[in-house]
Amino acid sequence: MTALNENPDLSIRESFYRTFIHTASRSKRKDLVIEYLQKMKEEFPRNRSVKDLENSFSPKRAIKEEKKVPHFEFASISDTTKIITEKDMLGKKYLIHIWGDWCGPCRLQIEAIRNINNKFSGNNFAVLSVSICFSKKNLLEFQKDHPMPWFNTHVDMRNDTNKFLENFEVSSIPREILVDETGTIIAVNDLDKIFSILSAKGR
Repeated sequence: MTALNENPDLSIRESFYRTFIHTASRSKRKDLVIEYLQKMKEEFPRNRSVKDLENSFSPKRAIKEEKKVPHFEFASISDTTKIITEKDMLGKKYLIHIWGDWCGPCRLQIEAIRNINNKFSGNNFAVLSVSICFSKKNLLEFQKDHPMPWFNTHVDMRNDTNKFLENFEVSSIPREILVDETGTIIAVNDLDKIFSILSAKGR
């Protein structure tokens, strides 16, 4: 902390905070994670990356392993009368894949999601893709050239009446949340771990 307190350069101070938060999290020092996050929020109140760190490391966050998945109601983009909720998904594992057709990293990740769907769908597993977009038309146009043959819905970022973005702590995308048969989150933003869990015998 001495180096942090003595360094006036804001970019270096932000880097120090990030390092401290990561180190405290690995050491399972929840008290220090909370302390550093609070100090960072006070010092960089308008920095969007602070919210990303909070969503990733705060012990108080809702989207983390061993927490129950928040309530959701997803309407299919191909048939708006088809609604899926977290209660409908009880009894199977599923991946909530949050992305946007305008997001470069999301586009690159589609193939990985497709591989997961092809390998595990229909075997007590499903993918639920949630596109964070302004226009459902743009999403449908994207899918003409990039088929996504699993459940798809979208959330209008300008009119998020169900508070999906808030409840699922979406501050950056892509975002992946693996949920087990009891509705408990078992992996977040870790495709390698998600693939390993789904590949395990007796899953």
